[in-house]
Amino acid sequence: MTRVSRFSKRMSTTVAGTMSIVEHVVFFKVKEETPEEKKVAMVRELNALKSLEGVLHLKAGPALRLWPSHHKLSGGFTHVLHSRYSDKAGLSAYSAHPSHVSVVEKFVKPIAEDILAMDWEARVAAPLETGFGAKRVVACKLKDDPEKNRGKLVDRLTGKTPASAGVNFSPGRAKGFNFGILSLVGSVDELENPEILEGSLGSNPQVESLIVLDYASGDERAESSESSAKM
Repeated sequence: MTRVSRFSKRMSTTVAGTMSIVEHVVFFKVKEETPEEKKVAMVRELNALKSLEGVLHLKAGPALRLWPSHHKLSGGFTHVLHSRYSDKAGLSAYSAHPSHVSVVEKFVKPIAEDILAMDWEARVAAPLETGFGAKRVVACKLKDDPEKNRGKLVDRLTGKTPASAGVNFSPGRAKGFNFGILSLVGSVDELENPEILEGSLGSNPQVESLIVLDYASGDERAESSESSAKM
């Protein structure tokens, strides 16, 4: 595992200042009756995994806004984790690491009612973007070939040029969602109201459904927002 992790930590750069990475996104639905201290502990322990070798970036936090607002349509997810790796080997090493397995068993499974996870490959700005205070993660379920429709969807579904977008390559926990989009902005206030996506959804016959989740990704704001998160 050590050799795989060292390999995965090497960044694969390309021309024009970009690098190839793997995005890993997990939505968590925490049980409604869960005590606040257990929610805080889950987020704290997940964020501690950023120190594992091979992890280029990792941030977990409570959802500040979820769309559609109707939980039967959005899944009612309450928390999210986003992390990045140089390649699939790096993601695999992280997933199998004893520390990750321990956090999942001790802090996630006891309070998580549901989980949705997606992974995709992307090219992003090199070095990795910093200084962004908020993230928008969009999980899409496309009717036809996701790769074929990629170019038509990205700007329309985010309202802004995203940090990355790609076809999910891990269907096991994706609940049929096959395309992910990640947007980075300076603050949550800069994210457009996700209800504007309703027009895009209705006008695009390729989109069967989508989930939009916004959360604070800056260290200070993400941690201080835990107690005031909208569940």
